[in-house]
Amino acid sequence: MIVLSLFSGSSVDYQQQVTATLRYTHSDQGYITTIEDAYNFASSSLLNLIMDKYNLMGRLYSVKRYFLLQQGDFISQFMDACEEDLNKDVDNLRPMRLENLLEVTLNMSSARYDEYHDDLKTQLLPYGIVTQISKIVKKEDVFLDALGDTSQLKGIECFTFSYNAQWPVSIVLNRLTISKYQMIFRQLFYLKYVERILCRVWIANNRTKQFAPQTAKLYRSAFTLRQKMLIAIQNFESYMMIEVIEPNWHIFYQNIKQIKNIDDVLNYHQDFLDQCIKNCMLTDPDLLKNIINLCNICIQFCAFLADATTMEPTETFSERVEHFRADFTNLLLSLLRKITDIATQNPSEKFINLIHRINFNSYYSDNFESCP
Repeated sequence: MIVLSLFSGSSVDYQQQVTATLRYTHSDQGYITTIEDAYNFASSSLLNLIMDKYNLMGRLYSVKRYFLLQQGDFISQFMDACEEDLNKDVDNLRPMRLENLLEVTLNMSSARYDEYHDDLKTQLLPYGIVTQISKIVKKEDVFLDALGDTSQLKGIECFTFSYNAQWPVSIVLNRLTISKYQMIFRQLFYLKYVERILCRVWIANNRTKQFAPQTAKLYRSAFTLRQKMLIAIQNFESYMMIEVIEPNWHIFYQNIKQIKNIDDVLNYHQDFLDQCIKNCMLTDPDLLKNIINLCNICIQFCAFLADATTMEPTETFSERVEHFRADFTNLLLSLLRKITDIATQNPSEKFINLIHRINFNSYYSDNFESCP
């Protein structure tokens, strides 16, 4: 005998019971159909519960706003509020302060109209994003909280959001799923952080308009390099958000319209995340490491422009800028070469689009052959 009992969480309990007699015979396997019917009934009932009463799509839109940076004003205000803290060594950060800044920002931005914004929390992971990806690729436990050596890590390298999803929403927004959202968020957030620093340097460098022509001429190569860096970072960011996340979200949304059970939701949702992670170049630790190193060069260059006293005594301003230019160009060329190789071996229109974004006027093409 098989008995199914489904209860809603409302004040008046709802129960529906279906009974069927199961008899096993070697020649007749009709019981399989009965079991499948029972499973489909339970799964579709759970689907109706999670989609209607618990508003799953509203929850997913909420997660998308924060983890995939769709809530633009919130992200800008949050970075304004916590940038100084995230620049500190992670060991010197106070998690409760970040939590308070998040709460203030949520209430000040348009995110306050999101009925689920209280479920968003801050989190400091004990490793950088490259380590997190490496753990997943090597099938290690990414949920271990044992702290490693964090003495060399800044807050920006360890920061992410977490999300408090209660049952039954946690069936879809489980720990593994949230970790995938976190991977995408960490890369996007770091790119956004670097973009802000480069833009701030541009504003500060406007003071050179007051310099004499001969003095201002020394800064031209630095301004040119800064603009190249900004274009590269913005193209990486736009590629992820416009050409990867949004098209895949549209496919996911269309698939959700034809779901029949909760398994369909889980499969389509994982497909969406896996496609985003793959095309955002998060499945290759070496490729991701190059992107992070590229960002780090931009940060170091901005720090140099803010305080040129970091030069060696025997080094001139122009020579130091040239060193930054060579390092940035070589790393970018190496990255473009690796992306080209991946796109050639596993044809992917999205990877090709990224190459065209950065190398849109064939500026770097002539240097490909000399790329290490």
